[in-house]
Amino acid sequence: MDRQSKIWLLFTVGLSFLIWSLLISWKFSVAIIPAILFHEYGHYYWMGREGIQKRSMMMIPPFGAVAACQEPWPSREAETRIALAGPIFGFISAVGIFVLWQMFRYPILGATTYLICFFNMFNLLAPIPILDGGRVIKSILCSMDEKWGVLFYYFGFMVLLASFIWIPGAGLIATVIGYLLYKDFQYHRMLPQILSNSRLALGLLAFVDREKILYDDKDQEEDVVKSIFFASGLEWVPEKNKSGLEKVIKDLELRINPPGMNLSQAVNHFFVYLSLNLCYAILFLQLTNVNFSNYLSFFK
Repeated sequence: MDRQSKIWLLFTVGLSFLIWSLLISWKFSVAIIPAILFHEYGHYYWMGREGIQKRSMMMIPPFGAVAACQEPWPSREAETRIALAGPIFGFISAVGIFVLWQMFRYPILGATTYLICFFNMFNLLAPIPILDGGRVIKSILCSMDEKWGVLFYYFGFMVLLASFIWIPGAGLIATVIGYLLYKDFQYHRMLPQILSNSRLALGLLAFVDREKILYDDKDQEEDVVKSIFFASGLEWVPEKNKSGLEKVIKDLELRINPPGMNLSQAVNHFFVYLSLNLCYAILFLQLTNVNFSNYLSFFK
């Protein structure tokens, strides 16, 4: 991460600590923030393993954190591995704290393990395309047919609506996740049009270059090029020239249609997904045998 990203991460960690301390307690903040950060670091770390350089982490108080990627996924398989890395790191931390709880029998260690398991199982089991488990399923479905991936988005919206209506206390989190899901859905819906505009702008630049249009001065030439980018809705492109536009087109093509998984790869990754859910379920069952009337009470 660059210096600005590190400062922003520290700021959001501090803000999250303050908000959770006020809402629940400082003990809860001390337990939940490292757990969430370790989970997100799993995503961040594996992005690097997949060759992604432009990446960052930040907390989203009081809802959690995110490992952001400013590059397209190299492939659907890479997206799946990155999605699974967070819960795998989370499971490692949960097992470590569970072992400490077994050794020292401090109730707060058991409560922290419960919290980590709950957070990660929610991420894995909720069929929402922007969450970890949903991203795995979406990647597999998109590898089969992009239409299945789009239908899975609609299914995610229906799940959130049902949660908002029928699950007490889920309204706020369902609304926040629903908003993020809508923004992600709209972004991917816009990409084909942006790609079309980019190709049109590239054609116009090539036409201007081929016709050898004469300009009175360099400023006039730059104005024509800027007008092409502006008219195409591409004023955000940093390099306003043919080379910069070709980079944007290559990026967009990979974002819209990253290489999919074959059947063997899809089955293998789905098996890892199911196995990870099973591991969390086994650990979670070890905790439910303990008579904790309210896990949050251990953080007060």
